[in-house]
Amino acid sequence: MARLMNTFDTHLSISTLAGTPGYVLPEYYQSFRCTTKGDVYSYGVILLELLSGKRPIDPSIFGDENNLVGWAKQLHIDKRTSEILDPELIRQESGEVELYQYLKIAFKCLDGRAF
Repeated sequence: MARLMNTFDTHLSISTLAGTPGYVLPEYYQSFRCTTKGDVYSYGVILLELLSGKRPIDPSIFGDENNLVGWAKQLHIDKRTSEILDPELIRQESGEVELYQYLKIAFKCLDGRAF
């Protein structure tokens, strides 16, 4: 979802990050350095997006949290984790336990302390 680009090079290199803000590791905006942590974080956002059926940034849905990650983390803290999962996905999926395992993986990817 994000990659390093240099307009003068034909290969990936250090320069400017191009990508959707909802997928970029928040620490990037402090250091402007890309690491593998950012890739793990982006994967967590994508997984969360698939499980919830929601886009990464949508103020009309997430209110004060303003993004999917903050919204999901708050629901998790409030012990309302079941509200994160897309109801349609739960209806169609016979393995609800697996969905919660995927959600657990997403949260590990989004937790900077885990890597």
